[in-house]
Amino acid sequence: MSRCRELRTVLDRIAWPPSRAVHYFAVLLLQLRLAAARQLTQGELSQDVSWRADLSQHVEWLLPWRPGEQQAGLKRDWPPLETVWKAISTAIGNPAVRIEAEVICRTIAPLLPPAAQLTPDVWNQWVHRAKAQARSQVLDDAVWARCFGRLLPDYQRGGPS
Repeated sequence: MSRCRELRTVLDRIAWPPSRAVHYFAVLLLQLRLAAARQLTQGELSQDVSWRADLSQHVEWLLPWRPGEQQAGLKRDWPPLETVWKAISTAIGNPAVRIEAEVICRTIAPLLPPAAQLTPDVWNQWVHRAKAQARSQVLDDAVWARCFGRLLPDYQRGGPS
């Protein structure tokens, strides 16, 4: 719990406004919740139906969003994070679902404005940029490792970072 509180404090300190195209801080917030959900469903818990049914509530408790954050969209004219999270929460509650970019994009698709789309490659690029922005603002490597290390790991050999 102390790491979650520290993470929330760091997020409050580094929060940045949206760019003209993508709100990368909103991307970061959503990705952190998704990563926490992945962590919470590793091993035997991934197939536990009752645990998965309450998964989104556990994640919300561990990584709360501020009221302004809930209303932020990933892009202008896109639904707020709160709406996106509710849709994704339904999908990740199913033990058969792996919490990956493809599921995220497929779940978000019906919520998007006409002609808008989100592909796994685009989502992964946004996550990479959001992580880079966050890392540039968290100047202490130990703080980064404690708060973000397990949720946003670095990969080697061409994998996502």
